[in-house]
Amino acid sequence: MKPSTTYDVHRWTTAIEVVPVLSHQLKAKLVLDILVERPRYLVIKWNVDDLPANISGIRISVGIFDGAEKYKELDSGILKTTGMLEYELGYEGRGLKVRVAVNFTDDPGVFDYTEEKKLIEKLEEIKVVDLIRVNNTEKEDTKVSLKWKTTGAQPFEEERLFFEIKKQIWQKEWTDYSTIVHRADMSGTQAYVFDSVELLLISPRLRVTVTPKFDNYTGISNTIDFSLKIGDLKVDVRVVKFGTGLVLTCIGYKPGLQSYWERQEDGKDIVAGTTESRETLHIVVEKGQLYYRCLVKEKDLFKQTTAIYIFAVEGPPPSPQLDLRIVRSKPNKLHVDWRVDWREEIPTRSFILTVKQDDSRPLAEKRTLEKKGTISTEISTDSAKITVLGNASYGENLHQTTEKIINIEPITLVNFGMSEEAIDSMKINWNVLGVLPKEEPQYKIE
Repeated sequence: MKPSTTYDVHRWTTAIEVVPVLSHQLKAKLVLDILVERPRYLVIKWNVDDLPANISGIRISVGIFDGAEKYKELDSGILKTTGMLEYELGYEGRGLKVRVAVNFTDDPGVFDYTEEKKLIEKLEEIKVVDLIRVNNTEKEDTKVSLKWKTTGAQPFEEERLFFEIKKQIWQKEWTDYSTIVHRADMSGTQAYVFDSVELLLISPRLRVTVTPKFDNYTGISNTIDFSLKIGDLKVDVRVVKFGTGLVLTCIGYKPGLQSYWERQEDGKDIVAGTTESRETLHIVVEKGQLYYRCLVKEKDLFKQTTAIYIFAVEGPPPSPQLDLRIVRSKPNKLHVDWRVDWREEIPTRSFILTVKQDDSRPLAEKRTLEKKGTISTEISTDSAKITVLGNASYGENLHQTTEKIINIEPITLVNFGMSEEAIDSMKINWNVLGVLPKEEPQYKIE
């Protein structure tokens, strides 16, 4: 107390309260929890309620050592003795260290902190994998069946998971057509089927993107591109020799309507070039396989009106290889093994095998697209002239024929005789008629 020089009355001018703080009271109680959501958060809770109730000037800061011990302050100047912060973790696994520091602004010497380490496990993104198109039966040839799997989903997420399926059609570029939501199947492998009839009327090229989602989370997509069947559109298939000139005409072309041609090469589903608004194209065939389509704009969409497949060849397919085998029985049987080394991707290819006996109508005939096979037939008589014709073709003026003739006769022994070459031995001689190539008769001598 200090006396006043002006008045005889004394008064208080300064009051200081000293509050002792023990070391352990500056240590915050720290709790770390992981909120397993997407995005994932580390929940940091602290409490310094052990400090005396009448204390003032407290300041709390919260920070984190992430990665290579690099400190990052999350918040500071906090006046509350109890609080909570959330820190977004991402997906990578790593070790973290959280620090909660307590100090007093009026006395920097009163300071302490609490640290706690937390190991963060890696969390996988939810991904769509193994997206494939499944082949359907001929009766369902307009159906598109897709299958895929997902990885990375936690058990508690599977019930909430759904898939966004986006369809895009080719209109000079990939253009959004429709998007639907498909609920997840808990079996693990997902399936989705849709009818492509409506799409076939527009464009045969389709892109489908499948994206896993739930709540506000979007996972990693998978995309598949494929070509649909042409549907009711008539396909013009032409097989020509390399260097042939052709004129292609766009069906439905009208002056003033927007249209364009697309070209694909060598069976690839990649557009190699486009030509704008031309009714006819004059081309020289220099690639082994070409596909031209013309699309004409109707209302807001380009629709395919023309489809032309072109296959270039050096010439007709190689001559078929024929191998004839006779099995001696009652009746005799003929087996014909055939092989054609042709290009199997050419849809107009054909192989016709014909078996004739003497000059009568064919005993057997087979038409096929296979490269090799066997045909068998019975021969009604012991003696016959058998003609086998194999014709392999790519189309008009591009064919080759192989002919083989075999004459069947009964196997007969002639000029049978004996001669004495020594007193104690005898030589038997004979000739054989009617033996066919590759036949090796066996003889029984009694």
